[in-house]
Amino acid sequence: MNEPAEAWELRTQLLDAAQVAGFKLSDPQLGRLHRAGLVPSPRTRRLGRGKGTASEFPPGSTARLLRVLEVQKAEGTQKFSTIAWHLWWEDGGQLPEPARDLLAGTALRWDRQRDELSDLLAREDAGDLDAERQMDTLYTEAEQGRVEGPLGTVRRNTGRDGFASVARVFAEVATGRFESYQDHEDANEDGAPQVGTTGALVERALGLDRARSDRIAGNEPRFTGSSEAHFKLLSNLIGERQLGQLAKTTSDTELDTARTEIRNFLDLISRFAPMVGRALGGDAAGYRTIARALNQLSSRSQAFMLLAWLVLRQDPELLEGLQHLVARLPQALAAAELERLSHALAQEVPALASPLRNAARANLRGDADESARWRAEIARVSNEHREQVDSFFQQHPEVEQLISTAEDSE
Repeated sequence: MNEPAEAWELRTQLLDAAQVAGFKLSDPQLGRLHRAGLVPSPRTRRLGRGKGTASEFPPGSTARLLRVLEVQKAEGTQKFSTIAWHLWWEDGGQLPEPARDLLAGTALRWDRQRDELSDLLAREDAGDLDAERQMDTLYTEAEQGRVEGPLGTVRRNTGRDGFASVARVFAEVATGRFESYQDHEDANEDGAPQVGTTGALVERALGLDRARSDRIAGNEPRFTGSSEAHFKLLSNLIGERQLGQLAKTTSDTELDTARTEIRNFLDLISRFAPMVGRALGGDAAGYRTIARALNQLSSRSQAFMLLAWLVLRQDPELLEGLQHLVARLPQALAAAELERLSHALAQEVPALASPLRNAARANLRGDADESARWRAEIARVSNEHREQVDSFFQQHPEVEQLISTAEDSE
């Protein structure tokens, strides 16, 4: 059955709504938006003999148009590819053609730059003087130049001096040329590289040094074993894969699955890192480095991350690890909400602020004795302020379920 005529939205309604919202939008501009697939396409409806026709858009088109215009303003661009990517990244579903253009363009740029860098590294290793000069310029830029995004984050962990060694490792991994740290020495018993080696510098850059030692909730360290072996695996997976072909042939369903996994991963890190940071301090087992590096990714960075994720998923062990991590999202969300409610309770009952904070820290550190001591203190203070505490929990009956979810180990 056809939609009732009144459910459809007139072209004039869309244009008027845009004007009321403060956007300057002409009729030709609206036409370009729906032809690009950013706004649903209209239909032409006859108004009756002698009355002409009307251009109507499907229900919800006005809301969609305003959202497109808001994204356009926020992104500061008129590029349909960027706008389409932004909307797909948030909503998922079928990948619009302009968004796939952005994905393909990102992939082809990576393939071209990777091939150029691989050639440069090969010529440098062969003693080509021109290549050596070009690489020296790149190393100097890595250490002393303005570096933004994820690379800027990891450089802050090490400082400028010596960062060229880290950049070299990253370049070798990206081009499929990484075999080992160039100043390789026998690792320590826990798999950590010797102090002062390139491996130790790389691990500090990525926050893996803290991840080897900090324990969360009494579990094993987040990272163990050989980072050298992990980089060799990544080099084999990513360095030789043509991302341009991957961008063209991956189905919308596969892309949307990967998009969901990545967004859950980013959400997990963004929720978990602040809590761990407040409990452990420093880099918080490397989570702060990851969170900072992944914060506010550009559209092209998101596109590259999506492609890299698709490549990594092809390794069964990596896929299992990624899926296990993403599966912890419900617990992280529950823990984050509990922390928010804990702060709210502390505002209602200031005497509980210190016991609640210290109990949370003890729990994350896995200190059972300290946790029990502070839980007992929480119970004692709660009894002294029973009326206020009971009133708070009556207003928040969801706490019990949140605790159950946060503590679920399955």
